[in-house]
Amino acid sequence: MDSREASYQFHLQLETPFAFFRREWKPALIFGGGFCAVLIAAIFLIDPAFFYPRMQTDPLNYWLKAKALVETGSTSATWAVNMRPFAYASMAGILRAPFLLMFSDFDAQLRAIQVSNVFLIASTALLSAYILSWTQPVKRHWLSIAFAFAFTALS
Repeated sequence: MDSREASYQFHLQLETPFAFFRREWKPALIFGGGFCAVLIAAIFLIDPAFFYPRMQTDPLNYWLKAKALVETGSTSATWAVNMRPFAYASMAGILRAPFLLMFSDFDAQLRAIQVSNVFLIASTALLSAYILSWTQPVKRHWLSIAFAFAFTALS
């Protein structure tokens, strides 16, 4: 059996993500809900000014792309008025653009973006738990979910 056939056979015997989450919905709800609640509480309890110095590199570029999309209808963003538009991934800016339209205050925009990021990160942790469950027996799949959310929270 070659490596492609072995890989195919391995993936063929795996359960689908839907079957995994249908069976493990309680641990996913408990750990995922706790994860989301703690992060959202932190977002609303910490003053937005705490995050201002952290608006650099990726977060700043994504916000600039979103602002350009809202103001001009194009994701062609610049760092300064007299500069050429910078080449950067636009999808993250497109995902943030609705929050710039919903809120006019920068702090509210920043918080809304952070809250949406919580749900993106939680879905990534759930997918990680599913992949980690491939290595564990079914009775320990709840532990895979707990580990995935704990690891995500610590990182």
